[in-house]
Amino acid sequence: MVVAFQDIKPAAQRHYLVIPVEHIQTVRDLQRRDEDYSLVSHMLSVGEELLQNDAPKCDNKTDGKL
Repeated sequence: MVVAFQDIKPAAQRHYLVIPVEHIQTVRDLQRRDEDYSLVSHMLSVGEELLQNDAPKCDNKTDGKL
């Protein structure tokens, strides 16, 4: 499960933070296992969906941060 919200000091017009509910100390704590891969994939999907819903015609690579 993840939580997503807009950054309070955005680096782009559309800048969201997508974080896991379960605390992960650092990215180095992630391992090459199915559950970590699924979590990171889900985080990316949520971010992409937020950008797409926020601005359907925007280019995610230039108009938002992923």
